[in-house]
Amino acid sequence: MVSTSPRGVLKKDVIVHPVVAALTRRRMLMGMTRAGLATRAGVSRDMLDRLETGKNPQIGLENLTRILGALGMFLDVSFYTEEQK
Repeated sequence: MVSTSPRGVLKKDVIVHPVVAALTRRRMLMGMTRAGLATRAGVSRDMLDRLETGKNPQIGLENLTRILGALGMFLDVSFYTEEQK
């Protein structure tokens, strides 16, 4: 189950933690700093710092796709009903 706010902000308790862990691992494997990733993705370094450290583990879908794209990553989301489980 994916939980979002009305503005399309992913909530930390459902999906953000594993996504952030994956993007942080990828950033480090690429030898990229947070500042370098923020610049490449077109997001603020402060937002990226807060996201990776868990101080503000919410992120809008637009910023998430920018960050993932800068890392050569993609997000694949599947939707289903309770009956399809």
